[in-house]
Amino acid sequence: MTIAGNICLGLASVLCVLLFIGVSSGMGKQESATTFAIAGWIWCPLVGTAFCAAVAQGKLDAVGWPRGFVYAAIILACVAIASVAVWIAAAASGLAGLIVMTGVILAALVCLNFSDSAWGRYGLLGVMSLGLLAALAQIGVWLFWSQQGAARHVVAIEERTNDRDSAILEEVKTADAEKDFGMLLGHTGRFENRKIAALALEKVRSTARFDALMAETLRNGNYFRNGFKYLSDHDPAPAAKAELAGAVRDAVLLVGQSVREIMRQEYNPRGSQFVDDASEVIAVVGKFEGLGVDFSPAMREYRASIEEPGRSARYQEETLKDDLRSRKQLDQWLTAYAQ
Repeated sequence: MTIAGNICLGLASVLCVLLFIGVSSGMGKQESATTFAIAGWIWCPLVGTAFCAAVAQGKLDAVGWPRGFVYAAIILACVAIASVAVWIAAAASGLAGLIVMTGVILAALVCLNFSDSAWGRYGLLGVMSLGLLAALAQIGVWLFWSQQGAARHVVAIEERTNDRDSAILEEVKTADAEKDFGMLLGHTGRFENRKIAALALEKVRSTARFDALMAETLRNGNYFRNGFKYLSDHDPAPAAKAELAGAVRDAVLLVGQSVREIMRQEYNPRGSQFVDDASEVIAVVGKFEGLGVDFSPAMREYRASIEEPGRSARYQEETLKDDLRSRKQLDQWLTAYAQ
């Protein structure tokens, strides 16, 4: 075992000499990191074998640890130390990484060849301790960079949000209250940036043709959802309800048409695509009931649209529809409306 261990240490030493020659020749950081990474995978089993040969000689039997545990610990220690050496070579200098690797080879040489000396035991324990510290250091570095990455991700999201808000705020500022009425309604929701929502509300409410424009928007295939968004978050004027009730009914039909298009065009529609529709539609319709407009035909059409077959043969239609909360919400509304 001692001979095999020394042969492995000799090969590891040759590897370190080759690394030293490479470092001395002026390798760049990227090249040094790649070279040390490859060398580390070769160095690790060579040095690990030497340490395991020392353990096999009973170096730590006096400590009372099972040899299986010591073998595993020393191998993991070598892996951790090799990783740290590679990291040091990439982050600092190849020479510093080489010093770490050479130092461990010397420790293995003492452990393996001075069986009657306490230095062998101390060297083995030292390398295991160094391996533990190396592992903890790598965990610490990983946690640090993970936190830094998370912080950068948050900053990036904030920057994108700020860019989006700035662009939309400028768009709202330059928008015409009547010509861009439908677009402005889409920025009046409770989830919109407060400054944007306040300005959009101010603009749409400033026009004397608000009720007429709202009715046009609800019947517009491009902007009817914005009309629902406004009416779900803001109560209409009592005097305008009767005028808008018919437009709301027509908008419900447009919602049904939209759902049919989604079911026909998408390969795998999701239930969440319809949840907001149903809850929002039901909330808005509830504000206009009892004004002489029968919403049940439009709501039945909306409900029927969810039965539109999906585009893909692999689309599990029935499973999806059972999961659609919109289906349940509409069934409940139709049942209650019929009573």
